[in-house]
Amino acid sequence: MANTPRSGVTPALSAVAAFVLASCVSPTEPVIPEDNVGFHFRTNLPCVRAEVNGRDATLVVASALPRTAIASSLKGERSAARILLSSTLFTHVRPAALDVADLPADGLLGADAFRGRIATIDYFRGLLVISAWPKAQPDAMPWSFSGGPPRVPVVINGRATWAIVDTALPDTAVIPGELVGTSNGSRGTVSLEIAGIRFENLDVAINPVVTPRLGNRVLYRFVVTIDYAHERIGLWPDPRTSDAPLR
Repeated sequence: MANTPRSGVTPALSAVAAFVLASCVSPTEPVIPEDNVGFHFRTNLPCVRAEVNGRDATLVVASALPRTAIASSLKGERSAARILLSSTLFTHVRPAALDVADLPADGLLGADAFRGRIATIDYFRGLLVISAWPKAQPDAMPWSFSGGPPRVPVVINGRATWAIVDTALPDTAVIPGELVGTSNGSRGTVSLEIAGIRFENLDVAINPVVTPRLGNRVLYRFVVTIDYAHERIGLWPDPRTSDAPLR
């Protein structure tokens, strides 16, 4: 059966989402310093080109990973790594070593790379927008995720719960079996509602996770903005993808 979302009540776009979608700022909007980093997809994972310790690399944007992880060959014996994402954007992290044999990249870019900043993932344009609010920050993010990875409220088969926003997950979603009535280790179909969009008969993975996880085959219908400094997140339906099939 087709995995076709049905539009519900779409919330008003926040200052952040409107800024990203319109690619401009009106005279009355705050000017937000930003870096635009293009990304491409490998096996449905958003990948950015970077320079890690002076070497060319490809990193997967991993929104739910607290700590950046890179291939041992890039990390070497260093405790810290210098990552250059654009001609002007540097970030210093203390990455974990990673076996990248099954990863189509040289590492995973985690939340520590965005500390003190806001990351917006614009799937339609293939842009990772990294910005910092002026000192007087508007309260633009609707949900808090203090004490854990970024998460948003969802409704799964009529049950309200929370789900982690995981851009390093190429699938639609991973759902615990008790929410689906299906044994773990299989696949099933669910009704999933997120931020005003309902996905009917959505094919998902069934695994014994503590918290459901949302992947790129669902997230690309939204503009995703994560304020790591203040632990707040916003998801806004992207009208540019309303008629697009699932990736």
